[in-house]
Amino acid sequence: MDRRAYDLGWKGAGDVSPYTRIGPSKQLTKMTSRFVQDDNSLNLASASLAYQFSGRPFMNKIGLNSLKLTAITNDVFRVSSIDIERGTSNPFSRTFSLSVRAGF
Repeated sequence: MDRRAYDLGWKGAGDVSPYTRIGPSKQLTKMTSRFVQDDNSLNLASASLAYQFSGRPFMNKIGLNSLKLTAITNDVFRVSSIDIERGTSNPFSRTFSLSVRAGF
């Protein structure tokens, strides 16, 4: 259930609140799917792109047999029908990494 139904509900006569209080009372509050949302989402969690240089004239000039460049990123994007609540203890962050692998 939504926390607002516990904290912001009616407590006494004359209270104004959009929520009916859940808890001990004479009337039974029935469970509902009112606060349930469909999470339709598209998420790209990780992406990697690599290129292998081989047989290039510049490699012979600098004395390399092989050269490979790799770029990696995490948490690229997320599109959703509802907002994510991350808070300050679990912030949203992206990481980027570039790797160079050379063989002599």
